[in-house]
Amino acid sequence: MSTTFEDIWRKARLELPAVPPLLLRSWAQDGYAKLCDAWGWAFLRAEGTLVTLASRAVMMGFTQGSATVTSAAGFVASDAGRQIRVEREPIYTIISVTNASAVVLDRAYTEADATTSATIQDCYTVMPSDFRRFLVIYDRYYQRVIPFWFSEDQIAVADPGRQISDQGPRFLVAQKYSPATATLGQVRYEYWPAPTSVRSYPYLYIRKAEQLADGDSLPGVLSERADLLRTYVLSRGTMWAGTTDEKNPAFSLQASREYKAEWETEIQKLELADDNEYPQQLLQVDWAVRLGAMTGTARLLRQTDATVDDYY
Repeated sequence: MSTTFEDIWRKARLELPAVPPLLLRSWAQDGYAKLCDAWGWAFLRAEGTLVTLASRAVMMGFTQGSATVTSAAGFVASDAGRQIRVEREPIYTIISVTNASAVVLDRAYTEADATTSATIQDCYTVMPSDFRRFLVIYDRYYQRVIPFWFSEDQIAVADPGRQISDQGPRFLVAQKYSPATATLGQVRYEYWPAPTSVRSYPYLYIRKAEQLADGDSLPGVLSERADLLRTYVLSRGTMWAGTTDEKNPAFSLQASREYKAEWETEIQKLELADDNEYPQQLLQVDWAVRLGAMTGTARLLRQTDATVDDYY
């Protein structure tokens, strides 16, 4: 029978009877979160797909100082979270669609009042709420991986005004968190160049530690070392002096240090076990060298099947 999360903190309570159960449980959850942050565990690997929709031009009405944009029934519900681009102007995100004739932007329009054609497209992509970091993104169209480690400064060298569009992106760059209502605060990346076509890009990522429920079984190699979380709880419990009404008889700073040292040593052993079971950490391709610089250099072109037209 597999060990559950509840088994961990309840066993710890046998050695720390003076500690409130909910406090023990919170320490066990904290230990799980710290453990997940320490290594790219196999049980944290997840997959998803980046999907870009076709861009389209819509005649819109803009008012300086207002975040509301109007059109002649040109908006659809799926426009929420997408971007609006007017030539040589800043990029705005649609945070909500009021109706077919009005949307709300993430900030007030800064240019002069205008009625003009604007483009709705996916300049940014919002990652799942459990996203921690990318492992790899596959470009099935050009048979390559898409780099995600470049900075906004590097894009600014190639395209300072973000004027370049293409059928699909060649790079992803970290952006500010999503301002859209449905995905508020989630991690967001910028596509470059801004995609214009319907395409999809599978990717692998490391997810954040989830909040474990009492009945949840411990995942992956952690299921073989359930005592590890218990050790963390004991390191916290022996450092807790108790309350003014009831002292903790297990309080011992020396014992806490010993439990902490054991916790750190055993995590390293578990990391090796995880890599033996799912060898992904020790040997990795240096994609930064493989793909070259952000600009379309001759060296980059020689390493792919792309032509010059694919890059510009």
